[in-house]
Amino acid sequence: MQDLRVAEVYGAEGGIGVGIWVRSQDHTTLVHCNALGINNAHQIWGDSVGGKETYVLSQHLTKAEALQVLDMIDEHRRKDNKHQGELGAFQMPAAGFGEEGGETQWT
Repeated sequence: MQDLRVAEVYGAEGGIGVGIWVRSQDHTTLVHCNALGINNAHQIWGDSVGGKETYVLSQHLTKAEALQVLDMIDEHRRKDNKHQGELGAFQMPAAGFGEEGGETQWT
C-alpha cells in the first residue's frame, strides 16, 4: 500500500512516524496516526496509534499533490511539537487545493 517515494522523502521505512491527530478530507474521521503514506491511487492513508486500523484520509489529483500534503502534515507536526500540542489536528485540504490558490487549513 505504501509508495516507496514517501520512505525516500522522509527517510523512514513505512511512512513518516508522527503521532499526530489528522482529520479526514471529508471531516468525518479524526485519527491519531503513527504512520502516514501514499498509495498508488494518490490517497493518503494513516495507521492509527496501536496499529489496529488503517484509514484513507484524503484523495488527491496527483502524486505530487499528495506529497505536498505530507510535507504540510510534517510542518504542522513540527510546529505542534514546539507549541506542546496546542495547534490541534491537521485538517486535510481538498483535492486540487494548489490549483485553487487555497491555503492550509488547521482545526
